[in-house]
Amino acid sequence: PPVITVSVAPSVVWPPNKRLIPIVVEVVATDSVDQAPVVVLESVTCDDGCDPSRDIVGATIGTNDRSFSVRADRRGGGLGRTSRVVYRASDSAGNASRATATVLIPHDQR
Repeated sequence: PPVITVSVAPSVVWPPNKRLIPIVVEVVATDSVDQAPVVVLESVTCDDGCDPSRDIVGATIGTNDRSFSVRADRRGGGLGRTSRVVYRASDSAGNASRATATVLIPHDQR
């Protein structure tokens, strides 16, 4: 299967001011046989009271979308909010691999 790595910028969002923050994703997918594995955004999820329809904006699932926005918000308790971004790379033989990156909106800056 393809080898895939995913990173996001920024990976930590501060302050939690309820604004939508643009996220840019870097995806690297390689395969020993297929020179151009197909990459798609499989999901973007979040925890800590997140409403994905309001707090994740512009992510087009099922496409090679590499930018979207997350709301800089989190609940008062707990460690903060984490958004998980999952990409899938598939080669021409039908083999697939997944990779995940996270965006953290921490509770505080300790």
